[in-house]
Amino acid sequence: MIAIKVNRIRKLSMDVLGKHRQDFGVNFSDNKKALDRVSIIRSKGLKNEMAGFITKFVKNEIREQQEKEYREKHSTETTRPARHGDSGGKTPAGDEPPAPPPSGDDPGRKTPAGDEPPAPPPSGDDPGSAAPAGAQADSDNPPASG
Repeated sequence: MIAIKVNRIRKLSMDVLGKHRQDFGVNFSDNKKALDRVSIIRSKGLKNEMAGFITKFVKNEIREQQEKEYREKHSTETTRPARHGDSGGKTPAGDEPPAPPPSGDDPGRKTPAGDEPPAPPPSGDDPGSAAPAGAQADSDNPPASG
């Protein structure tokens, strides 16, 4: 039942909006007054729902237009920094893809399991953690005096 009601409001609103687009804007109250001028709607609830739908539709239309303009304004060719012998990411059609990055320390490279750096030693702040080497003298081995 709700889907039928929404479809009815959408259809009626789009009919009115299609014929009288210039009369509607982003203000709900002004859209209610415009509906009074261009049509006869006896039901207060129907008029409010139509005015609300038209207001939402116009706002979305304006927002989408602004986003489109923003994307067009700020869209530039995505390029990466050129490397020696590289064309900067722009390859003509039919050319080979750009060469892979040079070997070495690449921050984006995942390290194999055997190449992981050793874990840092535990800090002495934890009461349950082992103390760093040399911090506690063994009773069996007295410190060497020299």
